[in-house]
Amino acid sequence: MTSVVLFGVFFILLLINVPIAVSIIVATLATMLLTIDTLPALTTLAQRLAVGVDSFALLAIPFFCLIWISDGARWDCCQTD
Repeated sequence: MTSVVLFGVFFILLLINVPIAVSIIVATLATMLLTIDTLPALTTLAQRLAVGVDSFALLAIPFFCLIWISDGARWDCCQTD
């Protein structure tokens, strides 16, 4: 029953063009709310989201953007027409 709810909610959200990350979160929350009480479900979800975001590898994304922006700014100021 829980896997039917998990995958059902996930694919329904995907069919109505909800982003994948939001679909995963909402499907997980719906499944957890059906299986356990509300407060432990929300606490567990918040803890898992915080642990997932607190990753050293994710720091590469803003650094690549920062280098791209700084490289573009340097290139624009050095061009002559």
